Amino acid sequence: MSGISWEDRAVYFRVRSGRFGETATLRGDLINGIFENGSKGDEQIAGTQPSFTCDSDDVPTDLAHKEEITISEVVYLIAEVLDDGTGTAHLLLELKG
Repeated sequence: MSGISWEDRAVYFRVRSGRFGETATLRGDLINGIFENGSKGDEQIAGTQPSFTCDSDDVPTDLAHKEEITISEVVYLIAEVLDDGTGTAHLLLELKG
């Protein structure tokens, strides 16, 4: 089984109107990914937290704990970066403030 090519990941994370995909701001750069807010409607789902999944090449290697990322005009702090080894990074977030 072959891995996902670079081109495939670019298509997967591309922002499309009315579909999945969000643009986030990290250190002044725009990056595309999939945002999960950890809630359903106005209710927080127990055991979940907001996350942003993106191409690992878009995540600086020196990214610091509690660094800010802005998604849909909401500022989050990065709690943890999980790199799955396939070129995809999962940023676990917490709401700032």
